[in-house]
Amino acid sequence: AGSVYIPMGVKEIGNYAFAHCKRIQSMHLPESVEEIGEHCCESMHTLMSLRLSSNLKEIPKNAFVECTWLKRVQIPEGVERLGLDAFALCTRLEEVSLPSTLKAIDRGVFWRCRSLRSFTIPASVETMGEYILFECDSLKDVYCPHAVPMQIPPLYYNTNATLHVPRGSEELYRNVEYWAKAGKIVGDLEAGHRWHLHLFFIVSTLQIVRRSFYH
Repeated sequence: AGSVYIPMGVKEIGNYAFAHCKRIQSMHLPESVEEIGEHCCESMHTLMSLRLSSNLKEIPKNAFVECTWLKRVQIPEGVERLGLDAFALCTRLEEVSLPSTLKAIDRGVFWRCRSLRSFTIPASVETMGEYILFECDSLKDVYCPHAVPMQIPPLYYNTNATLHVPRGSEELYRNVEYWAKAGKIVGDLEAGHRWHLHLFFIVSTLQIVRRSFYH
């Protein structure tokens, strides 16, 4: 078993660069890396620890698919897109931290991550593909800070999971077919920044904003 430390100065990891590599337990990508290829770490079945460069803009399709011993993933600030099936079939993945810069989550990104317990959709997310949480059987909580429900294809998260939404938005979510499939919808969040701005614009009596809500 071993570790892989990519040397500083490397800017790109190519397609399939480490796919199916055995006995690698940890991987560290330096800040110089700006791009990783499709399938670059596919089926690295012994990979347990992963550190990504904060200069990445995208995690491409199938980048870490079927890394079955990966338990925690932190996507760094700056990443804007998670590609098709990027972390699908990571069956021991328990925790995922997504950045506030994320705009798009493509189809099936966390499909069959059977150990994933909770999932938070950043307020910055604008588009989501279908089957993102399909067959995530251990999922208990989904957090969505958007005050107005996004119009999305089915996520297929566990229907026993609790969907956490902004206070006052519960009925809006219950009236949207795919969100309404959650086992329980609870309004216990503050709305994300984009919806704060939207709501203030429609209140005609508002005269003074005493602090920034764009954060």
